[in-house]
Amino acid sequence: VWRGRRVRLRYREGTKVVQRTVDPLGLVLKGGAWYLVARRSVGMRVYRVSRVVSARALDEDVQRPLGFDLAEFWDEWSRAFEENRPRVEVRVRVSDDVRRFLPGDRRIEADGSVTAAFENLAEAYRELLRFGSDVEVLAPLELRERVAETARETAALYGHV
Repeated sequence: VWRGRRVRLRYREGTKVVQRTVDPLGLVLKGGAWYLVARRSVGMRVYRVSRVVSARALDEDVQRPLGFDLAEFWDEWSRAFEENRPRVEVRVRVSDDVRRFLPGDRRIEADGSVTAAFENLAEAYRELLRFGSDVEVLAPLELRERVAETARETAALYGHV
């Protein structure tokens, strides 16, 4: 039977640091980031380890819930997380070479453009800028205008060369 210690975490949630008392059940490495799977009085939770400000083991033993399987829990949790994450769809025109580097699921539209999902516009802006002139943002207009403004500023900076 697996046994561990209850842990008191100070955890960064947005701009606040909160305190949580958890029963740790396992660590998972996903995309280069570590996550703590833990049980709380309000149910199962997942914490990104890089957001833990401090951790202190308490003098309380905990047991893994009967039948708990970390891999199975993680698969179910991450699938639900991905399905419920906020998304913004961005339509771009790119070459076949660049298309394969776009994140996540991509749809090729009838006109040859590609629609890719990003977590938010800021992420889309950062990711798409790395392709330079190999990508043209078609929609949403707000992102297209921001990329165009960045291109104008860059051209002005290097215009004297």
